[in-house]
Amino acid sequence: MEIYISSNFLDSKDLFDSIKILKKNGFVNIELTGGKKYEKDIFNRLNYLKKKYNFNFFFHNYFPVPRKSFVINLCSLNDEIYNKSIDFCIGSIKLANKLSIKKYSVHAGFFFDFKPSEAGMQKTKKILSNREEALSRFYNAWTILKKNNIGPTKLYIENNVYSKADQQIFGNSKPYMLLDYKDYMEVSSKIKFDLLLDLAHLYVTSNSLQLKFEKQLRNFINKTEYLHYSENNMINDSNHGLDKYNNIFSEIKKYDFLKKIITLEIYD
Repeated sequence: MEIYISSNFLDSKDLFDSIKILKKNGFVNIELTGGKKYEKDIFNRLNYLKKKYNFNFFFHNYFPVPRKSFVINLCSLNDEIYNKSIDFCIGSIKLANKLSIKKYSVHAGFFFDFKPSEAGMQKTKKILSNREEALSRFYNAWTILKKNNIGPTKLYIENNVYSKADQQIFGNSKPYMLLDYKDYMEVSSKIKFDLLLDLAHLYVTSNSLQLKFEKQLRNFINKTEYLHYSENNMINDSNHGLDKYNNIFSEIKKYDFLKKIITLEIYD
């Protein structure tokens, strides 16, 4: 089993400060993600760190952080957002390949667009895009990303999270794609992709959609070798570490993870 840690484990907005602190504490497997400030000359700096300290990096979703913030949405029916999302991911993929990064993962799409300030926050009622049209846009975007992936980097799609707050606004309308196993089967019937299974997302979503987490996990567990792990209260994705409840851990410990790769996506 390989264990990585998210670069957002530390509060610092400076990516390279965070990397240096993680290195001092013994971490050399780091998943690089958003939440930091824009960094100049990122290829040369990451390349130097990889060679000097034998770091193993993955790229996740909103990385490298762009100069101007936006929300990646490969389902968007807004051409500007859609094309910008594709271009951003292509740039990340090319950088990952140039650095011989093994994995780049991106979130599944959303059936409405929102601002960066709303990311991870409670949403207001939105008019949802036509589901079939939005999914078709995503499938097309995924085909484009795969065509631009010429190198060693493996691409993944991460399952979304549907919080209790989302459920109170949208009911069972599912405003995000790839929430549960049924969605996974739908998407995998249309495109070939590798799954990044976020266990915390699945735990919250199962509660919101009144599904059994144990059954969802059982269905998903052999569909991927790459997972995100953190704990939460089943209400929202809070990125907690192991605590006295260990709700998710109590289920995942039933399975063999020796051949899995796990990122600790813990922010506290």
